[in-house]
Amino acid sequence: MERRVPVLLRGRSRIRHFAKKCFHRLKAGATTSDGANCHDLLCTSLTALRTSADAFPPLKGVVGAVTSVLEISQRVTHSKKDAEELARHAVTILEMLADVIGESHSTSIPGPMLASIRRFQGTLEEIQETMNRLGNHSRIWRLTHLNRNEGALRKFHKRLDDAFQEFTIGSAIRSEACTYAVQTQLTTASAISITFHKEQVTLLRGGILLHALFFLAIPRLATPATDTRAGGSQRCPAHFDEMGLSILRLTGSCLISTVFGASNEPQLCKAWQSGGGEDAFARGYSL
Repeated sequence: MERRVPVLLRGRSRIRHFAKKCFHRLKAGATTSDGANCHDLLCTSLTALRTSADAFPPLKGVVGAVTSVLEISQRVTHSKKDAEELARHAVTILEMLADVIGESHSTSIPGPMLASIRRFQGTLEEIQETMNRLGNHSRIWRLTHLNRNEGALRKFHKRLDDAFQEFTIGSAIRSEACTYAVQTQLTTASAISITFHKEQVTLLRGGILLHALFFLAIPRLATPATDTRAGGSQRCPAHFDEMGLSILRLTGSCLISTVFGASNEPQLCKAWQSGGGEDAFARGYSL
């Protein structure tokens, strides 16, 4: 005949098994030599980061918050493993954050990047408050709310990742936008420079052509004649022959085209000829 275990003994055995399992979870994160070495390494990293943060004041608050989280994680007597892992995660993200900021000059940190750093610091301060609150409760309360506390620590892991991802994506977008703006400015400046040089070359070529035509027209200038009809010897102004006038017209056309543009050439050339520009040029040269 099978012997049955009394109900009270079965209940006591289950309670003992439950308590043993729970207290084993509480002691799973007890300090060991490996944990102490890891803590020393984290403290060394924070010391170096605190020194480098002097060049960028907004990073000092983040370093201080991570240091507080690391110190509190050493005082936590429950979920110690999760608390230390969370502190390690915060230090790792802080190191990556410092590397990203270190690539930029401290005076060129934009406002959105500062806002991301402050949000990251706010997340660390929430973690600090939560861990402080968990450490101030009694052992019985921590035992009864063990699963919920561990879940809260896991959520903070995700929030740290989200904060750093937001910072990284924002930095990449701002960097790409600045690069595009610089490229646009360089392209515009290059186009303006090319246009300016083209105009200078056009004016230079026009000047050379004008000088050439001018010296071609001078030999066609007729010798001044003497007017003796009024009993005197008054000299008549010099004038160009037909070939000289043709060359002079071409000179005026080139001048107008070079200075005022080819689109205005017909109207201005007509005004040049009708206004006596050629005769005035000849009279001025003869003087």
